[in-house]
Amino acid sequence: MDGKLYVFTGAQTGKAKRIRANGRARVAPSDGRGKPLGEFIPMRGGFVTDPEIIRRADELYKRKYGFQPTLINWLNALRGRKDTPVLIELIPESA
Repeated sequence: MDGKLYVFTGAQTGKAKRIRANGRARVAPSDGRGKPLGEFIPMRGGFVTDPEIIRRADELYKRKYGFQPTLINWLNALRGRKDTPVLIELIPESA
């Protein structure tokens, strides 16, 4: 969306804590297990609070992943893992 990268994560994850602390991130293409497949790109980020952007990102996320996020959330709830989801917006530092 507009040359920006959006990431859903839990509010207490390392990603969210790093963004909260200094707004900086490094992003690289990766495989399904998180192994980097290319060069890291330095980015700046912040938390999205606009409900329309959150709604649109959620719609795209559900279109791409279907039932999988719902299943994972359900399994995490059964395990007692509860973390408030947040949406992070990332912009390349060179932009």
